[in-house]
Amino acid sequence: MTRRTGFVVLLATLLTLVAAPARAERRNPLEGQPSIRHRLELRNLRFEATPFIGFTILQDFNNTFYGGIKLEYHLSDWFAIGGLVGGGAAVGTGLKTTLLDTLKDSPSMGGPARADAENAMNHIAWWAAAQGEFTPFGGKFAMFSKAFFNYDFYVGGGAGFVGLSNGLDASHTPSNCGSNAMSNEFGCNTGVKIGPTVMAGIHMFFNDWMAFDLSYRTIIIKDNPAGRDANGDRTVNDDDLGWSYKQFVSLGLAFYLPAKAPISR
Repeated sequence: MTRRTGFVVLLATLLTLVAAPARAERRNPLEGQPSIRHRLELRNLRFEATPFIGFTILQDFNNTFYGGIKLEYHLSDWFAIGGLVGGGAAVGTGLKTTLLDTLKDSPSMGGPARADAENAMNHIAWWAAAQGEFTPFGGKFAMFSKAFFNYDFYVGGGAGFVGLSNGLDASHTPSNCGSNAMSNEFGCNTGVKIGPTVMAGIHMFFNDWMAFDLSYRTIIIKDNPAGRDANGDRTVNDDDLGWSYKQFVSLGLAFYLPAKAPISR
């Protein structure tokens, strides 16, 4: 009985030693393979040109309807660098109309003359940004199981530039807006302002080379939209500037080059 038990143990040991190398040679057939095969890489190593139109929102006295273009190069399927620029015309807000209706044609104890107040209110004449753009999410959806579209969500940030303008003529434009400036009644709210910008958007692809683009952006700058004494020191200068969010909503049509998107292995 003891010999038989020893023989069985020896045989089992030999079989284990023989089978071990065979098991060691086995590999997971998915090891080293891409998570998705034959994926359409709609952004990787492609240029993007996006003409757009849009409008600012939630501005104090003047919103701007604008047009522009975005140019980017996608270094990978999820990261791009580029910039954009836009410009347009100002449209007064309801708040502006309400305030101007309370003023008279000439200065009074109740406030400045209507024309002076209106001309001192600034607006966004143009804006631009240099940015990096990340595309962390993308996929495909079906409409009634008949039409299929690729889409992606993107976010980004960088440096924003805002060109501000008002309606004051040369005789009313302050010559000095420094902190030591005195006797300025209006203005000190024009010129180029620079600040950080963040944005988010979505693409909906009609084919390999064209997509609908919807985006939201904010640029944070120092501004004095009314162009009036804001801190009560009886003069208008740079001390009256305060942080302001310039917000933009844009609709565009993105074009990609090369026109044919690569397909992953």
